[in-house]
Amino acid sequence: KLYDVKNFVDWFIKNSDLKYSLIGYVSDNGKILYDSDRKTENILAPTYSEKLEIAQSFSKDTKDLGLKIKTLTNGEVLIFFNRAIRMRDIKGSVFGAIPLSQLAEVELNEHTDLFIANRDTKNLLYSSNSDYSRDSLKKKSIQANYMFVERDIDNPRWTISVTINTAPYLEEPKKAGIITLVVSIFFVFICSGIIMSLLNSTKKHNEQMEAELKTAHDMQMNLMPDKSPNLNQLNISGLCRPATEVGGDFFQYYPKDDGRFAFVIADVTGHGMKAAIPTVLFSGILDNQMEIGVETDKLFDKLNKSLCRKLKDRTFVCCAFGEIDTENMSLRFTNGGCPYPYHYKNSTQTTEEIILDALPLGVRDRTEYSFLDCKLEQGDKMVFCSDGIIESQNEKEEVLGFDKTRHIVNRLATSNVSAPDIVSGIMQEVDIFRGSAEQDDDQTVVVIEVL
Repeated sequence: KLYDVKNFVDWFIKNSDLKYSLIGYVSDNGKILYDSDRKTENILAPTYSEKLEIAQSFSKDTKDLGLKIKTLTNGEVLIFFNRAIRMRDIKGSVFGAIPLSQLAEVELNEHTDLFIANRDTKNLLYSSNSDYSRDSLKKKSIQANYMFVERDIDNPRWTISVTINTAPYLEEPKKAGIITLVVSIFFVFICSGIIMSLLNSTKKHNEQMEAELKTAHDMQMNLMPDKSPNLNQLNISGLCRPATEVGGDFFQYYPKDDGRFAFVIADVTGHGMKAAIPTVLFSGILDNQMEIGVETDKLFDKLNKSLCRKLKDRTFVCCAFGEIDTENMSLRFTNGGCPYPYHYKNSTQTTEEIILDALPLGVRDRTEYSFLDCKLEQGDKMVFCSDGIIESQNEKEEVLGFDKTRHIVNRLATSNVSAPDIVSGIMQEVDIFRGSAEQDDDQTVVVIEVL
């Protein structure tokens, strides 16, 4: 398990846009399982440093996601972050430290404030001045004496904002300010025709972009089923809700001539067009493999090697695949990076996770993928969710999580509703939990019911 943690931390470093001063993994009981400060190949050897002690203390006090800024004794200013991440049967958090100078070339003082926000939810993750909320920050940034600068980064998806009070630095007399105002008004008057022309051009461009995105959305939706397959012993339903016009989630069904039925649910890293194009690529490769009849046990190995050749760094595909033998109602299942599916057993009216995982497709060409076989009984239900369901956040940045999702699945399954009703019920529960917060990730649910 510790080597899994080490491999995960190493992969996290490789696929990040930032250079970490420190990164590691700490269990829920506060024990550091691995960190990048280790000077030995023995991952069981203890390590110590000032920044490691700060990160460990911070992780104990933070349940899901947290940020704080600390100055070390050597004067270095670091941004410490902590994010709860579940890995196999280990529960803990990834922690890290990033030099402030990487994100903002600015000296924090009494005239300067730093703010870090989630790019997708717009929620404020860190503020160097606790007196300001998001609304007051916006009002403050438009005041005459304040300068507001902003920078977006992709991994992690943060917006870095710096607000500077320029009044203490302005020493020119008021007369200079009046002259500047007159010149500015004259400039706006002279350029008004050019500005209106640019606005009209931008409007036409935006309308064209919206039309193209609508076309891309329709094309991507056509890659997924628009109706459920007609099978005597199974009732199947699925739904994909992209966070934007296009996204990285995907599901599909593959009925076979010998009475077996295959299905897949996948999630490409990223959002929007960046994820949509690899999704189309993956769909084509998968369709080709299914068309030529690749054996189930060899499918993931072939897909993984193809994607390792085709995909760029930091782009990979989380994928869960199952095949049901409808004669004896047995499921053969494999998983590469997707959330564990839920198996509702009608005989006991309980819901359990099918725990099986491996690295996502496209990460490493030598990854081995194992399969799990389980028996399905009449009334059983299998529920597959993408991480956009599990990791849905509300206005307080609370995460829905695995346990709440399992309770939702169990409550809906025991109420004796059909597969389509379970799909719509899960989506409705996610919307209720999210409240007024924006949907920040694609959301997909597939339900298989044994009749």
